[in-house]
Amino acid sequence: MWAALRGRLHQFRLPRQRQGSTGHAQVRLELAASVMGVFHRELDALRPPEIDREALLQRLRAQACGGCVLRTSCLERQRLSIRVLEEGRAFPCRKPGRLGRELREARLNLRRMEAERRRREEYRAALAGQFRLLEGYLRSLSDGLVRDGPRRALRYGVRAGIRTRKREQVSGDRWAAFPGEWGRYYILLCDGMGMGPQAREDSRRALALLRQMLQAGFSPRGALRELNALLTLGGRSGAVTVDLAELRLDTGLALVYKWGAAPGYLVRRGRTEKIGTAMPPPGLSVTEGREWTARLSLRGGETLILVSDGVDGEDVPRRVRMAPDAPPGAMAEKLLEWPPGKQEDDATAAVIRLYSGSPASS
Repeated sequence: MWAALRGRLHQFRLPRQRQGSTGHAQVRLELAASVMGVFHRELDALRPPEIDREALLQRLRAQACGGCVLRTSCLERQRLSIRVLEEGRAFPCRKPGRLGRELREARLNLRRMEAERRRREEYRAALAGQFRLLEGYLRSLSDGLVRDGPRRALRYGVRAGIRTRKREQVSGDRWAAFPGEWGRYYILLCDGMGMGPQAREDSRRALALLRQMLQAGFSPRGALRELNALLTLGGRSGAVTVDLAELRLDTGLALVYKWGAAPGYLVRRGRTEKIGTAMPPPGLSVTEGREWTARLSLRGGETLILVSDGVDGEDVPRRVRMAPDAPPGAMAEKLLEWPPGKQEDDATAAVIRLYSGSPASS
């Protein structure tokens, strides 16, 4: 691997400097992005070595059958194959005691080696993903230094009502609403697993990381997958769920990202449509599982509703019909209403609308 890397890195030379300090910075950003791309592609091509199952089988035969007086004429010994090693079923033998012990130990070793190989693959995939993310980020920074032509005018502002109701003394739900790169505005909900201080800390850390990455200019998908990698490698699968809405204030579009979060709702022309589907939470695997995404338009007066799983989702359409023109904050309050003593989890509701005008407000 390192020889290949050295060969590729030596291909890069600092291009002729563009005019001025901005051009010089842009060239260096492009060069750094190319280096990150080399590491990303090399790591993508790497795979952990395969497990030598044949060696495990030969060791099992030597340990279990080496001292057996029947080994030269034993048909069972010939049927002791890799498939037997991989299966969990008992294996017939005229001397079952020793074989049974050795077979259990060999199967345990195989499971350990498979788990270690999967773990190495997770680390490789996480590291490759970080280099890929940095490559794209550096290129976007370089492109942002010099823009061709004027930017689009911002045509919309944001009105968002976000309310939280905790079940215990502390809430595991956290939220944030903030501007990102030019023309983008984010609404972010993180729901910590369970309730209490640990749920609050998990959601706080996830929200802080995502907010910093989004404000720095990372893509939502890249930021979410970095969070997924951290949770996976830290053994924190399912610690949080995430709802993220990216609002484009120049076009009125909204990109909604959900990872393990409860379904949301889009209200338009008096009808309430469910958006999103049941998905596993982040942290299960670096290489498997992805966020659910949707592209929506909010420029016609539509209302986007995001809720944590403490909200009675089945009752959302009815409550919206009761006050369809309510301000976002009042509607969010309505969505959090529970009969006394019936609330089973922390609950958060975000009601989001765009209005014609600039700048954004929340």
